[in-house]
Formats: sequence, C-alpha cells, structure tokens
Amino acid sequence: MTRGNPALAADPKSLAGKLLRIDTTGKPAKGNPDPSTAVIASGFHAPGGICIGADARPWVTDRGPQRDAIYHVERASRSATRVDVAGQTSVAGCVVTPAVLMVAASTAGNMQNLPLNPEGVITAKPTVSLQDKEGFGRLGGMAVLNPNYALAGTVNKSGGTPVSSDDRVVLISTTAANAGTGGKD
Repeated sequence: MTRGNPALAADPKSLAGKLLRIDTTGKPAKGNPDPSTAVIASGFHAPGGICIGADARPWVTDRGPQRDAIYHVERASRSATRVDVAGQTSVAGCVVTPAVLMVAASTAGNMQNLPLNPEGVITAKPTVSLQDKEGFGRLGGMAVLNPNYALAGTVNKSGGTPVSSDDRVVLISTTAANAGTGGKD
C-alpha cells in the first residue's frame, strides 16, 4: 500500500516528507538552519514518531517501503544520520534518555532499546523488551513523563488482537530500559 506521493519528499517546494520546526505563530523558528524555511530535515517516507535527545537534536522514526529507519537530525544542517532497523517492525513513537533510545515497534509488538553513548550515538544493536507475554501488543505513540518514566499508547484495535482493555496508555520505566530489561512492572 502506498500513501501519498513519495516523490514529494525530495521536492523542496513540498512539505511532504519533511520535519518542520516552527514557532507558536507557525513561522520558521529562530535558529533553523535556513531562516527562510521551517524545514529542518527532509526525505522521510512515513514518519512514525519524533523525540528530542539530551543534545536537543530530534530523532525521527520512519517506516520505509523495505526497511524501517531511525534518523538523528543534525544541528545546523538539513540532513540526518540514518540507522536501519531490522526488517519492517513499523517503528512508531520514541523516547530518548541519556543512555538509551526506546522505539515502539507496532507491528512487531515490542520495544526496541538502542544503547547510546554520552555523545548520543547508537553503540550496539537493539535489545528487545515488552514482547510476547511480557508486553502489551502493538505499541504506538510515546512521550516522556519524567526522567524515570515514559508513556506509550497501545494500538491493538488497528491490526493486533484486541482485548477488553485495549487501547490504553502504559507507564514504562525508562530506568529498566537503560539496564536492558523490561516488563509489565
């Protein structure tokens, strides 16, 4: 299934496939790489989530036609570093702590935990948590609640196996992800 026109992501006149940074009036934010545009990165296929690292740089999850990816947007330029994710897990929301980038994988029904070094660079393949009986099914959007906890929404009614308690918001310990563990606690 194709959504929209993928060629527009490469068209500088289109906002399709772009990451925008705006102020409260909808104008390009002060400090954008090009002050005349709100576009700070481009080339995305089907963005699933965005989260901000300790270095104030955004991470963007992107669902590709063959592979999912995570992009770390560079400061002062309109480019991003791509990190491929194994297969098509349908990357969705994300949360970043100083030690780990947590990415919800809606189709895979788990959390991908990518370890980060102090410079915010991914240092190893992801560990997987919140899967099978220890998980909650398909995870979607995420948000930081405080330094120790994140929130994730489940999206089981849109393709998973729904149960009476779907869809819901789950409180997740980010300290467990930092340690490489997870679970329902």
